[in-house]
Amino acid sequence: MYAQGDLTGNGLTDVVDVQSVAVHWGETAAQPVFDRWYDLDGDGAVTLADVAIIAGQWDGG
Repeated sequence: MYAQGDLTGNGLTDVVDVQSVAVHWGETAAQPVFDRWYDLDGDGAVTLADVAIIAGQWDGG
């Protein structure tokens, strides 16, 4: 994971990072398309909590 929720590595924490998580929303470790990169809180699923982590670090860029 990039610093401060910058999943795209473009130097900003922005809506594109939220979209990156949303693409994987609701997927679990049991599903083959699950990507742990987007499970920011490490709970084994991509959920609203992962989006909240990014939003909490959003710089408004």
